[in-house]
Amino acid sequence: MSCLLQDRKKLGIIADVLGHGFCRQAPVIKNNVPLREIMAIFAEDSFSSRLYVVNAQEVFMGIVGLADILRYSFFYNHDPYAHAVSEAQLFQAESAEGFMRKRIFAKATDDIVDTMEKMVAAGLQEIVVTEDNERIRVLVTLGDLLRFYQAKGGGFGSP
Repeated sequence: MSCLLQDRKKLGIIADVLGHGFCRQAPVIKNNVPLREIMAIFAEDSFSSRLYVVNAQEVFMGIVGLADILRYSFFYNHDPYAHAVSEAQLFQAESAEGFMRKRIFAKATDDIVDTMEKMVAAGLQEIVVTEDNERIRVLVTLGDLLRFYQAKGGGFGSP
């Protein structure tokens, strides 16, 4: 049994992590943002390789990944099934909504270990925490969760 599973109750819930400041603001975009703006956002911010998409009511809709955007933008014309279009047409025509992946999120009331397991299973390094109305509250990384675990007295074993 892993040390995290043994310490499950001691670790607590995501709200405990947020209360200690182990979180950051999530990079959020609206669902109708065009591809050219998405590319510019990724070019300006090297922190995250994901953008979190919300609708007009600020409800979390899905995730846009940098790799998906690059694959589509730079290799689109190499797709034998794609219609030939110019880069300018491509960057104007597509929006965030067309690139969204399934939304994976945590709630403040979720168990920390369950959240870590969800992240690892999905191959995520970061996850958004949403309010009950599914509006994005903050972004938490696996590193944030490990720092919280360490701050709570959890060790990483002896060398």
